Amino acid sequence: MENSAFEQASAAYVQNQNGEILLSLGCDENGNAVTQDLSSIPHFLVCGFSGAGKTSFVQSVMTQLCSAQSPDDVRFIVYDSKAIDYSVFNGTPHMMLPVITDERKAAGAVLWLNTEVQRRIKTFFDAGTKDLAGYNWKSATPLPRIFAVFDDFSSASLDAQTVTALTNVLKNGRVAGIHCVIVTSMPSSLSLQK
Repeated sequence: MENSAFEQASAAYVQNQNGEILLSLGCDENGNAVTQDLSSIPHFLVCGFSGAGKTSFVQSVMTQLCSAQSPDDVRFIVYDSKAIDYSVFNGTPHMMLPVITDERKAAGAVLWLNTEVQRRIKTFFDAGTKDLAGYNWKSATPLPRIFAVFDDFSSASLDAQTVTALTNVLKNGRVAGIHCVIVTSMPSSLSLQK
């Protein structure tokens, strides 16, 4: 009996030797497992109408990552505008801090992420490496990838300083190993201008 698509995708985690972060996305039209290396994706934009399953998708991604990766490899910062959807992740070792439910603290998290991007890029330069993968391969103290989840992002009111900081994170985050997962029902550049 052939392996199921789930078993094939799970085996991909075990077979991976290159520091990639593989995520099982499901099956293609032929029933073959579809996986994606998250370390090669700068950021996610998850959008759709209310009730379309945006939050459920992000929760399943987080659950897969928590199951397959250690907290030394993957960490999360989560802003939950509804204050109920992500509380189940509080207390897991992958969380850098409890789920953020306050807009002002979410803005503070964006400012911190920008500072962390700049700090990491300087650290890589000082170590003679160009990105997180190169630094972690060379360093005795590797850094984790950080996934910053903002759900529902269009509901947050951001000032000009926070928008500038977020823009820098979006431009330079992949090199630093910091990835934004922006969940919104308004898939438009206006969601960054609110």
